[in-house]
Amino acid sequence: MRTIKKLISDFFLDIHNAYENKAMFDAQSKLLSGRNVECIIDAGAFEGVVAFEYRKRFREATIYCFEPFEEAYCVLTENTKDDPLIKPLKLAISNRKAEAEFYSNKYAMTNSLLKTDEMAEHYWARGIFQPRNIVRVSTTTIDDFCTDNDISQIDVLKMDIQGGEMAALAGSQKMMADGRILVIYTEMLLVPTYSGQPQFHEFLGVLKERGFELFKMGNFLHGATGQVRQCDAIFVNRALADSMRKL
Repeated sequence: MRTIKKLISDFFLDIHNAYENKAMFDAQSKLLSGRNVECIIDAGAFEGVVAFEYRKRFREATIYCFEPFEEAYCVLTENTKDDPLIKPLKLAISNRKAEAEFYSNKYAMTNSLLKTDEMAEHYWARGIFQPRNIVRVSTTTIDDFCTDNDISQIDVLKMDIQGGEMAALAGSQKMMADGRILVIYTEMLLVPTYSGQPQFHEFLGVLKERGFELFKMGNFLHGATGQVRQCDAIFVNRALADSMRKL
């Protein structure tokens, strides 16, 4: 039991250290240097850690924080109450505006719209994905949300939604097709963790088709064998990439 608890503790320490590594946030700040950054979407905001990293770098941006899980949403709301430009929303980002089953696990950072893959415990510490219950949550799409809120451009779309990234991208086709998302910052799971999660090559293929280039990868998490389990990646709109190459 002590070994299991240590593995779980080490897992969350790795996650914490990834957020503590500011290089990926600094890279986004540099990418958008000189631009009037007005809108950031934080999909999978949890308790607001990433929102505050963005606030340090983009002082005037409105940050929309999507967190469907009640307990995390309450903490998020409390943590951000003094910043009127951080907007907590009790919604999940997906490929349609509806209600959906949401799988709540013992460790809330692993909650997802997707079921845990039966192979997950072969790659992650035992107990991390221990199911707690299934709740109903409201979902929306990036396209619908932007239409409903008169948002003409997303400067950064950040996704940490536990395997739900492909559905989120499916729900943002119009914004991407119109070139109105500049930067995508996303978690990428590289080992079986959730049923239906996108594979690495799918990420690259879909985003290339929709006009994005891979810019930077970081925050790699490795298992005991040395295998990469997950990382974070920055993709940039091709027009933004082209403008950087002209500098």
